[in-house]
Amino acid sequence: IADRHDVFLLDAFGVLNIGETAIPGVVDRIAALKAQNKTVLVVSNAAGFPHSALVAKYRRLGYDFAPEAVITSRATLLSAIGEMTNAHWGLMATRSTGLADLEQLTLSYLEEDAAPYAEVDGFLLVGSAAWTEQRQALLEQALLNTPRPVWVANPDIVAPRDVGFSV
Repeated sequence: IADRHDVFLLDAFGVLNIGETAIPGVVDRIAALKAQNKTVLVVSNAAGFPHSALVAKYRRLGYDFAPEAVITSRATLLSAIGEMTNAHWGLMATRSTGLADLEQLTLSYLEEDAAPYAEVDGFLLVGSAAWTEQRQALLEQALLNTPRPVWVANPDIVAPRDVGFSV
């Protein structure tokens, strides 16, 4: 199909890689498309990771994507909340992935302490790797008590990993 199209939009997990491993043959195929002057973009809902971390990951796997060729739900979320950057947000995320790209926001991690759930103006759900049933119950109760905006940037239920699927 390469001869019939100029632009290719590719998902990451399950298309470019499974976990920390490039899918065999895909690195070469992407390079061949780019050599034919095709535009190849990655469209990823890996909102839990800073943009720079994703670009670095793809480079480690052998892909040569320019930073602007990687479009994420994290960047889309930041664009969507636009003027609401002054709000205090409760953040569903894994601490170890860091806050790069989110530095301009006032954030409180959503963990086991109920206080932030009650205090924030809204919720940003960007990564569920560390999410628990207890945290879910706190979020649900906080929204029942005081409805607020909930922005979901990563709708994955599971993602393919090197040894099966994520939970």
